[in-house]
This record gives sequence, structure tokens and C-alpha cells, in this order.
Amino acid sequence: MDDAILIPPNVSIYGCYSSGYILGASTIAGLYQYYITAILGGLLSITSYFNWKNVMKYNWIKNLDIMLACLMILYISLVDSASFHPTYRRIWFATVCFMIAVFTVNEVLLYYQVKKPVYINKESIFTSPYFSTNYTYPGTPQRAYAYYRSTWTHIFFIHLLPVSVLLYCIYKSQ
Repeated sequence: MDDAILIPPNVSIYGCYSSGYILGASTIAGLYQYYITAILGGLLSITSYFNWKNVMKYNWIKNLDIMLACLMILYISLVDSASFHPTYRRIWFATVCFMIAVFTVNEVLLYYQVKKPVYINKESIFTSPYFSTNYTYPGTPQRAYAYYRSTWTHIFFIHLLPVSVLLYCIYKSQ
């Protein structure tokens, strides 16, 4: 496997599928007259698709995808959420806080398990069957698990959950 590839395509393909959900949700946001969010969501679904099609450690599409996602979250939080009912605005902010926490933990685990061998020839003090910070070697079942855990955690908590909550908040605030 190429050193620049972070997650193999047979695992990352699931992220491509979730970009379609983002596109569908951005279309619905447009129907509810959240036009800027709809445009940002459409662009994000495109960058997300190409990022997940071939997940690299570092490349311009990954950086663009991250910047668009951050811009969209900020725009929704600072502008769109002002039109939400107060209860749904709180739900949106709680979701964003939860999403940031999950993203941070997921990236830390990916860093330790896949990106950089921090604990060489010794065990990390933080180990469990599912969330070890030990480095995993390429071609092992532990590495495959790290790929799948990272990918599915990202898809569910960073793609599907906030998009679903956004649609819920938009719909219930009408």
C-alpha cells in the first residue's frame, strides 16, 4: 500500500456513500430556503466524495473538505440556527459539541493506531479491546479494525448524525 494512503479504498468507499446523504440533505435545506447551507452542503458532498474515494494522509482535497465542513458548521451555528426554535438551537449546539469531541477522539486514535508508531516495543498504558492507543502494523487484523472503526465512527458521528439533526431542527422550527 502506498505510504500516502491513509485508509484503503475498500474501507473508505463507505464514506463516498455517505456523501450522497449530505447532498440529499443540502437539497432539502434548499427547499426550506436555507440557500447558503444548501450550496455549502452541495460543495461539501462533492469534496467529501473525492476525499473518501481515496483517503490520503495529506492532500489538497482533504484540506478543502475540512475547510468546507468547518465553514458550513460555523455558518449554520452562527446564522441559520438563529431561525431555529430555542429548543432546537440548543439541540444543534449540543450536537456540534458532541461531534467535535467524537472527531477529536477518533483522530487521536487514528494517529496512534495508524499514522505514527508512538509506542514502539512497549504497550500503551491506555489499552482496551476497542480503543487501544497501540500502533497497529499493516496487514494485521488490528490495523483492519482500526480502519473500519475510524471510518464508521466518522461516517456516523460526523456525517450522518449532524446532517440528520440539522434537518430535524430545520423541519421542527418551521
